Order: sequence, then structure tokens, then C-alpha cells
Amino acid sequence: MGWGRPDGLTAPWGIQVAAAKEMERVKQDYGHGTVAGPEMGPESVTLGFDPGRDKCGVAAVTGDRRVLSHEVVPASGAITVLAAWLRAYGCTTLVLGDRTSSRAWRQRLEVDLTPSPTIVLVDEHNTTLLARDRYWQMYPPHGLQRFIPQGLREPPRPLDDIAAILLVERYFDAIAVPLVP
Repeated sequence: MGWGRPDGLTAPWGIQVAAAKEMERVKQDYGHGTVAGPEMGPESVTLGFDPGRDKCGVAAVTGDRRVLSHEVVPASGAITVLAAWLRAYGCTTLVLGDRTSSRAWRQRLEVDLTPSPTIVLVDEHNTTLLARDRYWQMYPPHGLQRFIPQGLREPPRPLDDIAAILLVERYFDAIAVPLVP
């Protein structure tokens, strides 16, 4: 069983292979195996996690809202991917959606991830609908798909990873300190 991705790969795939590929990509992009450090300046990376029973969305987003990576992974391998991304990106915060089986996932994450990141629950309401809109912003339709109204277009893959991006953005919105004149 596989899910289509915009880059042509399919998931689920070998979790160790995925984690190794991610680490190689990080090394190519940043010249070392960790993203945190003086090369990144004051930016920190926050992981978003949209939990599910069969598949989960994972996203790495910087403080200035740049998406470094996002994936849909099988639920059975989500802990392995999260652990690899926490190491690769030097994250200390994990944003978790508060709906589908989040209580069970939070308990698993607190036990299985070492060192345990700060886990923040974020309201997951409507993220699936918003993820559809964001998908078409990130990956505009081509060919005849352009002429189909956006509300009638069906994304060609699961959107859990994009929902994870939206969760991180909601977290950033919630902790933002408003400017007072």
C-alpha cells in the first residue's frame, strides 16, 4: 500500500531508509548532521505531528515559518521518524494535534522519545480542510486540473503532513506577542 507524494516517491517505505535519506538531505543542505547551531542563527526548528491511527503527518518548520521538510509516514514508524528528525534538526519542541488518538500518542512520545521534547497540544479543528487549500497553494494544479474549481479538486495524496505544518503555524500564532504601540 503506498501513498503518492509530489516528489514521486511513495510511502510507506523502510523507516530506517527514510530517516537515513532525511539525514543525508540535511547534511547536503547545511553541511553537517544537525540543523541547530550557529549556521542557523537564532532560528529554531519546531516539529509538527498530526497523529492518526494508520498514518501520521510530520513537519519541520523554522521560527520564521520556513518549511524544511514534511512527510506522511505510517503510524507504525512515526516514532522512529520523529526521533530521527528531532536529532537531525536539533528540535526541543514537538507540536501535537489534539484530536485523533492524541492522548495515547502523547503518552507514547513521552516514553519513547529520548531526550523527550517539550510536547505542546494544539487545536486541530479544521486542519484537514485547511490542508486541502494549502496543498493547492504549495502544489498548483497543472494541465486540465487548473480549470476545475479548487473546491472540486481532490488532492492526489494524504494531507497529514500539511496538517502538521498548519499545527506548527497555529502554535506560532498562539505564542506570538502582539506589538503594543
